[in-house]
Order: sequence, then C-alpha cells, then structure tokens
Amino acid sequence: MENDDSAMLHNRAMIINNLSMLVKHKCMIGANLGGKDSLLTAIIAINHKEGTLILDYGASDFLNKKLISTPHVKFTTGFNGIQVAFTSEKITPTKYQGEDAFVMPIPNSLYWYNRREYYRVNTPIMDPSICEIVLPTP
Repeated sequence: MENDDSAMLHNRAMIINNLSMLVKHKCMIGANLGGKDSLLTAIIAINHKEGTLILDYGASDFLNKKLISTPHVKFTTGFNGIQVAFTSEKITPTKYQGEDAFVMPIPNSLYWYNRREYYRVNTPIMDPSICEIVLPTP
C-alpha cells in the first residue's frame, strides 16, 4: 500500500458506500494479525444504526481467538484492481443470523487507492506477489 493521502477517505457516507460494494461483491479480506498470522474473512453486513461492520467467522479457531485479542488489526483487499485497506482497534465476537461472526466499528478512514491510468493485475490476497527487475551487468 502506497502512502497517498488523496486515496484516504474520511467521509463516513463514502466509506459506507465503498464498504457496501465489498459486501455486495463478497470480497475476501485479509486480516493481518501481526507477524505471519493472517485470517481470511469478508464483510457480511453493515449496521448503519449501530455504526458497525459484521465480519465472517474464520476457519481457524486459533486465528479467530487471535483476531479478538490483537490490538491493531489491518484489513486489506483488492476490488477490481483498487487497493483497499482499513484498521480496527476493537473486534468482538457476535452472532449474525444464528452463526458465529465478528463485529467491529465502521472505520473512521478507508484507504481506497484507484489508479485508473495504469493497468491492473489481480494478485492473491494470502500470498502477495513480488516483482523483481533484474538488469544486466555492464
């Protein structure tokens, strides 16, 4: 993720609108839990009245417990070639439609980096790609 302030959204309506697109398209989101630990999840609902996001429960009990106990979780995904990132300080377990889930506050800011003038390449969320350029030696 590049450091581009113009890509950082602070308008709550725009944040909710963009996160709603992730819900609609069922985008998988990586939750960085520190070190090499990460959990794959998705936003399954947005509660506008309570100002919260409902996240899908992960497949690993160990990582689900770590998600709750991690003080600063960074979420990242790609949506149609757009880099998306946000953070949360407080994630708690909940039930959503009778199933285990997580709840967190809607983030105050959302990184939404959309570079329309460049080609876009989809990369795996859980296994980041690396581009290495090798120049011949003179």
